[in-house]
Amino acid sequence: MLETAHTFGMPLTPSFGSDSTMNMSANFEPYTEPDIARILATCIPLTFAVNSLNRSMGRKDLYPFVVNAGVRAKLAFVHEVVRSSARA
Repeated sequence: MLETAHTFGMPLTPSFGSDSTMNMSANFEPYTEPDIARILATCIPLTFAVNSLNRSMGRKDLYPFVVNAGVRAKLAFVHEVVRSSARA
């Protein structure tokens, strides 16, 4: 999802509320980004926007998952394994 957003150069700057955590810009290549926190900080607003679009059309969430601490740790591990094997 983030790779596609990056390819299209997608930013999000929602006009509701003043919560800047919902702003995002897919202005980096996720496969070469070393910081999983940056990836997740970009994915969460993007996921919220995509799910909101689906809901507005009467569809189920496209991404119906919660990224809790355990999931974040697993994603960080997999991301590092993929990046390590790419460097080798």
